[in-house]
Amino acid sequence: MIYNPCNAEMFWAEKGAGAFLNERRLRVSARRNLNEALFATGIPFAAVSNANRLAFARTLGTLMPQVAGIRRFGRYDGFWELGLKPWDTTAGLLLVREAGGYATDPHNGEPRDTGHVVAANPTMHPILTAAVLDGLAASGR
Repeated sequence: MIYNPCNAEMFWAEKGAGAFLNERRLRVSARRNLNEALFATGIPFAAVSNANRLAFARTLGTLMPQVAGIRRFGRYDGFWELGLKPWDTTAGLLLVREAGGYATDPHNGEPRDTGHVVAANPTMHPILTAAVLDGLAASGR
């Protein structure tokens, strides 16, 4: 469960039962064209490792000229971030997966194990994953 009190939005999911916003069923975006896609990410701050900041900058530089926009908040077609803690991701991972999306780390592993998240619909997930992998490679990781 994730609650947004400003908008009285209760996002919730149950494994095998789907994802919901209040009582409305959620599905991931059906967008298939990268140039129409909006992605979101966390913006690194001082405590983020130099390698993660470099990977972020490379990924951002790769994606920005190809997509409709990159945001910090709102509704979007995909999300990536590096160095998260399990308590930052567990509820959101289940929501994305129950809404029909993919939520993995850049190597298609479990994000809770690595702290790195790539989440999107089935079409955008491999594209976003490739950009994040490129960013990680540029940072020497």
